[in-house]
Amino acid sequence: MTVEELISEFRERTKGSRSQRECYATYLADSRASAGYKSLLRDIHYPIVGSRAAGSHIWDVDGNSYIDLSMGFGVQLFGHAAPFVTDAIADQLALGIQLGPQARLAGEVAELIAKATGVERLCFCNTGTEAVMTALRLARTQTNRQKIAMFTWSYHGHFDGTLARPAMRDGERQSIPAFPGVPASLAADTVMLNYCDDAAFDVLEKESADLAAVIVEPIQSVQPWLRPGEFLRKLREWTTDRDVPLIFDDVLLGFRVHLGGSQAMFGVKPDIVTFGKILGGGLPIGVVAGDARYLEAIDGGAWTPANELTPSGRRTFFAGTYNKNPISMAAARAVLRRLLDEGPELQALLNETSETFTSELNRWLQDREIPIRIEGFGSLFRFRGRQLDLFFYKLLLNGVYLWEGRSCFLSTAHTKADLAELTSAIQDAALWWSEVGGRSDASPTSCRAKALDKP
Repeated sequence: MTVEELISEFRERTKGSRSQRECYATYLADSRASAGYKSLLRDIHYPIVGSRAAGSHIWDVDGNSYIDLSMGFGVQLFGHAAPFVTDAIADQLALGIQLGPQARLAGEVAELIAKATGVERLCFCNTGTEAVMTALRLARTQTNRQKIAMFTWSYHGHFDGTLARPAMRDGERQSIPAFPGVPASLAADTVMLNYCDDAAFDVLEKESADLAAVIVEPIQSVQPWLRPGEFLRKLREWTTDRDVPLIFDDVLLGFRVHLGGSQAMFGVKPDIVTFGKILGGGLPIGVVAGDARYLEAIDGGAWTPANELTPSGRRTFFAGTYNKNPISMAAARAVLRRLLDEGPELQALLNETSETFTSELNRWLQDREIPIRIEGFGSLFRFRGRQLDLFFYKLLLNGVYLWEGRSCFLSTAHTKADLAELTSAIQDAALWWSEVGGRSDASPTSCRAKALDKP
């Protein structure tokens, strides 16, 4: 198959997805429609439009079936339409969507999260972006400082206050907006550091008096091959000694790599941690959790009409119409109950399955000197190589779905038969890609991520 034949076959097979873009581009502004744009592939540059999903598979509007490696951007740990989740949603829907009263299940869900992770208190919002935004506000409230230290290639949502990048100006390292529309004043309050680089501590020391928090994505979604355990332990020691809150952004991998999240995986306890994605079972959810002294800025502490406490401490503003949405709470309770019933063995087995799957493929690729490597952490992995766009389109033709950001996830719904089919599809795509010019590219071991890996 030539590149021209691939383009022609892809267009023919995905007519419905192409038609949706043609019909609605005038009205629908969609960043995914232009993500990773290449002029060579303009004719087939449009998102695949889904029609239904079940287990490890999705179907597009043209009726094509795919084994899903995107799994809802990592959300669907138990596969699509897991019956215990859909049943919980249906039961709650039958009771209505009460947005005015306190959500009936919110307290129970909070207790289950605390049981799984060891956090003291928590509050709910709707997205990972909101959770990070709130976590930073809590840290600033309690420390009365402004600056936030972050690490390059970490992703913390689309909040303006985290969209900064490092730049050299007048011989000094500064932080500037990463994208148009982000105020320079917000970027100036951000200290950008290199992840897993001990030189970061020299910069932190200089900024320590002004730091409200250090926020870290423990396993970076665009660089999941990094092993940050030792660095995180050093960071925890440094922040503790200087009374600077340490925040873990565990929205993506919380409950995926370990029942207790990244803090349990690495044995490092942050002051504040954000969760999301997997918890909602496919519905919107965000969680800000951690030490009670930070969460008291939400409500003044764990006071009740029956105890002798009263609201205390500095409080900040926090609200949201859909916070603690009863449908999301029902799904989250179902997910947490299943996670706690299964125990940490669920994640351990999935991690082991993923490691075996990727290791065997890597040996096959290496034996054939094909310059693609599969690297990751737990059940998250990425294909590393140069100019892999054609490889990914061939995977789609081979019945493997990856979204435009290219992060891949295995779920408990992926069967041995699925893995065998994935192996065959990946090998076929890699051989074809190599034959049409992939071998002329530079070694993938030297490449670095070029864009934020999020929708």
